[in-house]
Amino acid sequence: MRPSRLLPLLVAALSATFSCSKKADQETQTTTSNQGDGEEIDPYQSISFAFDEPVAPATPEGQWDTTRYVQFSPALKGKFKWANEGRELVFSSYEPLPPSTIFTAS
Repeated sequence: MRPSRLLPLLVAALSATFSCSKKADQETQTTTSNQGDGEEIDPYQSISFAFDEPVAPATPEGQWDTTRYVQFSPALKGKFKWANEGRELVFSSYEPLPPSTIFTAS
């Protein structure tokens, strides 16, 4: 099994978690994935978070931003942009995504 196969499962889990409606008293949602099987990904691939309603701030869509909307553990440095009319948050890491790594996002 190639360790880099874990990231697509993490992305799917994060997308499912962040696409749910947010409760008023809930500011942060956290999810982890420890599943072992997944597809091999490109270490330069972006990570997307899908929402069922627009949640983007009043900034031009597609403009890259260094605001940390999501924090990763282990830490990843990168930039974010809003897409799909504020329904999708895209993260692009400054460095290739490390292999054999399980990430937590919050």
